[in-house]
Amino acid sequence: MLLNEGLAQKIVIEVQKLINESVILTDIEGIIRASTDPSRIGNFHEGALLAIQEKKAIHMTEEKVKSLRGVKFGIVIPLFMHGKPQGVIGITGIPEVVAPYAHLLQKVTELFIQDNAYREEQERLARELELFVFDWLHTKIWDQDLIDRAAFFQIDMYSFQQVIVFKSMQEPFKILYSDFKEIIKLWGVLEDALIIRWGQEKLLVFIPLRTQSIKKQEVESLRKILKRFTKGKLLAGVGQVVNPVEIKVSFQQAERAGAAAAEAREIVYEQDLQFDIIQYAISDETKQEFIQRTIQPICSDEILLKTLRIWFECNLSHKEAAKDLHIHINTLHYRLKKIEDLTALNLKNTHHLVMLYISYLFLYKDTKNSRI
Repeated sequence: MLLNEGLAQKIVIEVQKLINESVILTDIEGIIRASTDPSRIGNFHEGALLAIQEKKAIHMTEEKVKSLRGVKFGIVIPLFMHGKPQGVIGITGIPEVVAPYAHLLQKVTELFIQDNAYREEQERLARELELFVFDWLHTKIWDQDLIDRAAFFQIDMYSFQQVIVFKSMQEPFKILYSDFKEIIKLWGVLEDALIIRWGQEKLLVFIPLRTQSIKKQEVESLRKILKRFTKGKLLAGVGQVVNPVEIKVSFQQAERAGAAAAEAREIVYEQDLQFDIIQYAISDETKQEFIQRTIQPICSDEILLKTLRIWFECNLSHKEAAKDLHIHINTLHYRLKKIEDLTALNLKNTHHLVMLYISYLFLYKDTKNSRI
């Protein structure tokens, strides 16, 4: 892998925690990519290039300081990964004094580079797998190319019947491709389940063929394990059991259930959704237009919005609503009449009442209106 400036600077920052000496890190061409002295970044270090060419540590003595470009007293040591040069780490100071530290830092830096390379490889595999799953869930026909790609990832597309979508609210998952198998092992419920990263804040879990839908306690046990990989609130939407060739339907259902889960419950099964089916299917533009034509005239009146909410929550009981609002029942009648006047909707007309209630739900669920 190439030693870029971002990685080089991370390494220098970590090395600074170990020693007090000045440190540089160069690429394989001897260009300083990171340094405790920012003024040196971008300069050529001839001693580093020499260390790469000779594949050994070189002391920057008084003679070399005078004859080589861009060097200071100290020691430079080439860095290798799998036998290939990655760059050079240099420490400023009396060569004989800093040499013991230099060799220790060489090992630490090489391990840091190897770990970074491993993480980049894991990230690449996760992206490739995510791209495959995207095609799997969106293609109409499973052609040979898709089947071959599935085989590359050792995935049998005909062996999954259900999808769960886990969503971390406002915080990304910090998870590696290699973590998935360990998670399944810790879960201990379905060893053939498949976990896929879906963007930064979602994970898909494909449930293999079984005689029944996955149980809520099984989903909860997996949710608790996944909580270790995010600081955000973790919600789950569960799709229904389908024929494997229709797995995208279960995925779409899980997405819909996941959107409903954001309202209150942490785990929602799509089969339990009612009004949320409509909520999910209608576009935001259409809902906003419906709000404009119904409840909009009272949206700026916090008192009327609260009155309407309490009245609905009390199942249209004037007595209970007035009690909860701590107002006289005549005051409630006055407010409801005002709502009728402003919206031009008759609360005794079933059609008008349903329209007002739906617009209230759209307003509450889509805008999370704190005034309601």
